[in-house]
Amino acid sequence: MVNNFVGNQFTAITKQKESIKGAMVAKNARREKSRAIESVDRRIVHFIFDPQQPRENTPFAQKFQLLMKGDAEMQEAEEYLTKTCDEYIEKVEQEALDGESYPFEFDNNLYDELELNDLHRLSFAVADNPFVKSDVDKFYPEIHVISGQGEILATINPMNRNDDRFGASMFCSDFRDDKLKINDDRKVKLTLSDFNEKDTMILLTVRANDLSGEKVDVSQYANAWFRL
Repeated sequence: MVNNFVGNQFTAITKQKESIKGAMVAKNARREKSRAIESVDRRIVHFIFDPQQPRENTPFAQKFQLLMKGDAEMQEAEEYLTKTCDEYIEKVEQEALDGESYPFEFDNNLYDELELNDLHRLSFAVADNPFVKSDVDKFYPEIHVISGQGEILATINPMNRNDDRFGASMFCSDFRDDKLKINDDRKVKLTLSDFNEKDTMILLTVRANDLSGEKVDVSQYANAWFRL
C-alpha cells in the first residue's frame, strides 16, 4: 500500500513538472515574439558605415556646440548671427555687396549624425563597465527635451522619471526578468509621438552619480557603456 502511494505521488509530481515546463516554454516563446533581445536564435544588427571623409557641419551640430558652452555664449552667438544676417540681406536687397561672403560658414562636423525614419519608440540604456564593478551604480542615462528656440522643455533622469507633457516617455530601472538581468538595467524609453512640436531636439547624455563627493573625472566616462 505504501509503495502504491509513493508511486502515485511520483507520477503526480512528474505530470506537474511537465505542466510547469510546458508553461515556461510557452512563456519564453511569447517573450521572443515581443522582445527580440530574448530570442534564442535571432538578433537584429544595424550597421553604420564611416566613409572616412570630412562631413560638413549642420545647423543642429552648430547649435549643440553652443548649447554645451552655456546660455550666455549661445545668446551672444545668436545675436551676432542675427545682426550679420540682417545686414547681409539688406545689402543684397540694395545691391550693395562689396565682396562680402555669405555670413554662415559650415566647417567640418565634429560629430557623427544619422537620420532615422519611421521610428515610433527609442530606448537609451546606460551601464557601468562590467569589468570595473562598484557597489553602487555609477552611470545613468539622462535626456533633455529642447525646443527649436533652445529652451529646455523637460529633463528625464532617475530623480525626475517622467514629465506630464511627455507621458509615455520615462526613466526605467530593474526592468528585466531576474534570470536575464544584466548591467544595463537603467534606460530612458521614448515614445516619439510625444514630441510633436516642430524642431524639437532630444539630447541624450550619460551622467555619473557623485560617489566620492568630488567632481567626476572626465576620463572616467570611458567606463560607461551605452546603447540606443
